[in-house]
Amino acid sequence: MLDTVTLRIAFSLIAFCVLVLFYVGTYRGTRSAFSGWWVLSLLMYLLSAVLFLLNGTPVQAVANPLGNMFGVAGSACIFAAASSLRLWQPPRLALFAPAVGVLVVSLLDDPAHNVWAGGPAFLGAMWCYYLLGTRQLWLIWRARSESESAGHAYDVAVLSMTVCSGLVTFFYFLRWTLFLVVGPDSRLFTETVGPQSTTLLLLLLLVVVTYNMSALSQSQLTHELRVAATQDALTGLLNRGAFEARAEEFVRRSRHQPSPGYVVMADFDDFKLLNDHYGHASGDDALAAFGTACRAELRDGEVAARLGGDEFVLLLPHRESRQPEQTVSSIGRRLAAGARRGDHPLPTVSFGIAEIDCAAGLEVSLARADAALYRAKGSGFGNAVRAE
Repeated sequence: MLDTVTLRIAFSLIAFCVLVLFYVGTYRGTRSAFSGWWVLSLLMYLLSAVLFLLNGTPVQAVANPLGNMFGVAGSACIFAAASSLRLWQPPRLALFAPAVGVLVVSLLDDPAHNVWAGGPAFLGAMWCYYLLGTRQLWLIWRARSESESAGHAYDVAVLSMTVCSGLVTFFYFLRWTLFLVVGPDSRLFTETVGPQSTTLLLLLLLVVVTYNMSALSQSQLTHELRVAATQDALTGLLNRGAFEARAEEFVRRSRHQPSPGYVVMADFDDFKLLNDHYGHASGDDALAAFGTACRAELRDGEVAARLGGDEFVLLLPHRESRQPEQTVSSIGRRLAAGARRGDHPLPTVSFGIAEIDCAAGLEVSLARADAALYRAKGSGFGNAVRAE
């Protein structure tokens, strides 16, 4: 088998070539979040591999801890890349704080004489990030049938990456376990999960991810364009056209149900007064806050959209455990909890609720909800009224 130094040099050269080719050939063409995180991951792994080549030199005391830090940061970027395929971004602190922590632990563990300085923290962080990334990929694989952009190439890419990420997770978990149980100098550790095996496995990961990158980046770009076409940019809720399409589909599927659900019209109270007194930026803050409250409180299958201005509509499937009044009350409480924006309070929101009548059509139900909203505003601010 090739020695560790030769394998690390080969890995560094391949990672550098892939980084340049992928940046020029894929990232600059798609600018997708997934490809961006993969570029950053390649850069982190490249730096880590180069720094580990300096083990045994006078600069080992600094190079080894930095190599650990960049290795963990590279794994964090893989987790972020997998998360981006689900259009979810982990907090930056959760991504890079562990890498800094590993650096500190490594610096305190005599790195000048110990090439495994900070080993438990380094290996533990690595397998945890790979596990989180594997979970994200598995969730994407399970939900692939719901994706309009899913195709054979996309399915193969996600499945192969899920399997590869799971394999690397198990490998690093085994490394971490053997490190704690038998130590890094034992023959079992060296021959089973030593630096040579690790470098070969990372080469496998490099090949698999890069091979599948084009399909995944293009799929994410298509998804992002589709979201942009159906989403209100300010609130993050659906726009009018997307809501009408979703609502019509809901009515069609629920035509034979006795009580399919409810539509809710929502409108800010004294929204014009807020704009006149504090400016349109304050009005935008209020609209964005309402969108945030809706996204936080709505459950699976429930939909919210901005119709225009400060007018919103909600589609709530029937639930025995939760009445629509409870849902809008929760939204109102969440909005009030963050009601301070600068020097002024956010206005309240009134709601009009109507049960969906599939036979009469969606427009009739919306009109009844709008009439209920008018009565809610007439009875005071922040109220919810159900149509008679």
